[in-house]
Amino acid sequence: MSGSPTLVADGQQVRLYARAGDYTLWGRTYATGTGWGDWSQEKRFASGAFDGELAAVAGPDGAVLTAFRGVAGVVRQGRL
Repeated sequence: MSGSPTLVADGQQVRLYARAGDYTLWGRTYATGTGWGDWSQEKRFASGAFDGELAAVAGPDGAVLTAFRGVAGVVRQGRL
């Protein structure tokens, strides 16, 4: 990992996001009754798309809303 992990609680599940050593974003979900799912790469966040940690909060319809410092220090918003 190359940054602090981010946790988002959303109803009956918790989502974990972490930036890997190659600067890509990976996530996995803990659901009540089934436990942790497998890791999956978040394709919307290519290598080097953000710097530092990902800020995230549960959004409408099961989405995760994000804020992060992107290329050239520009603060951006996103949705997972």
